[in-house]
Amino acid sequence: MKPCSEYMELAYLEVLGEIPPDKEEEWEYHVSRCAGCRAHREQLQTLVRLGRDELAKATLSPFEATVLRQRINAAISGDKGKFSLQKLALWRRKILLPVAAAACLFVVSFIGFRQWWPRNSANPVVAQSARSTQKAGIEE
Repeated sequence: MKPCSEYMELAYLEVLGEIPPDKEEEWEYHVSRCAGCRAHREQLQTLVRLGRDELAKATLSPFEATVLRQRINAAISGDKGKFSLQKLALWRRKILLPVAAAACLFVVSFIGFRQWWPRNSANPVVAQSARSTQKAGIEE
């Protein structure tokens, strides 16, 4: 059977322990007569019990608790400008790592370029033509 739509809110309130005293007697009378609402209440009670059990098992590390506390405080105060460990990690991930990767790439390419470039002359074309002239002079 399906629960009665007009009593759904009372079912939720009862399971959470927040049913108004003036509606409690009406709800109990209805549940005693309606199998659908009784089954729905039992399902809600099971769901809430499982949720509370899981929440009781969940534990945070000290770092996670600190970050969560800072997030909650920032959300309550609306302050986005304060320094936090999360902002530091975000800065490191979004700014520092790409800059470091670009610097490493530049150094590696510079070292590779220096290995390829001739060292005895500033201009390789002039150095090559000078060597050709010397070779031609020796051969004559």
